[in-house]
Amino acid sequence: MIAIEGRIAAVTGAARGIGLAIARQMRAAGANVIMLDRDGPALTTAARALRAVAAVTADCSDPAAAAAALSDAAGAAGGLDVLVNNAGRFAATDIDATTLVEWDETLRVNLIAPHSLSLAAAGHMRRRGGGAIVNVSSVAAYYPRAEQVAYCASKAGLEHLTRVLALGLAPDNIRVNTLRPGLTESGMGRQAVGDGGGYVEGIPLRRMARPEAIAEAALFLATAEHVTGQVLCVDGGQTINFVRPVGDGPSVIRDL
Repeated sequence: MIAIEGRIAAVTGAARGIGLAIARQMRAAGANVIMLDRDGPALTTAARALRAVAAVTADCSDPAAAAAALSDAAGAAGGLDVLVNNAGRFAATDIDATTLVEWDETLRVNLIAPHSLSLAAAGHMRRRGGGAIVNVSSVAAYYPRAEQVAYCASKAGLEHLTRVLALGLAPDNIRVNTLRPGLTESGMGRQAVGDGGGYVEGIPLRRMARPEAIAEAALFLATAEHVTGQVLCVDGGQTINFVRPVGDGPSVIRDL
């Protein structure tokens, strides 16, 4: 494992939920944290509490501007060793009713911004001999849901983008991995499924994840020196329960 104490780690979508938990985990492990979020007031409060080295108001719906803001913050902080692309956009968009605007907004935040931010981060990481990028996906990349077409497609694309970046950046000793959370006690999780309801029945551990559990996995991927191009599921077993027998009949695909 690579020590993270004294390293510089940037987290997007860091003002609340999973992103804030990841920033806290990185800070507790001794990293100097750059926090990015579009919600300036919430970000300022969170960054002050964590004594972050920088709080950057940036909206990932404008990937180029977000990447430039990250690069400026990293330069001012002295470099960058870790990037966690956590900022995401969820919208319930049916296959028959998804507009081009909804496609564009979802792909900009969930797929294009991680690419732009990763390239910006890589420029700083090369000068420090390497680094780690963690892209936060979702079990939606694995589960097809007809009412979440843009979200599912964007997260599936993010996981394959991770593999492509892992190949392209390996010569620079930059590792790129995907963290795939299941249902999580966060604002986005509640937006997707409310209080969990019947969805929790499809999780073998029978509970939603705490954001802190996702953060622990993010720290692992940031410091696991020989892991790249991989997907780490933190889902309570949710994805292994996708196909299972119901009663005495044959196995069926359940929409969880």
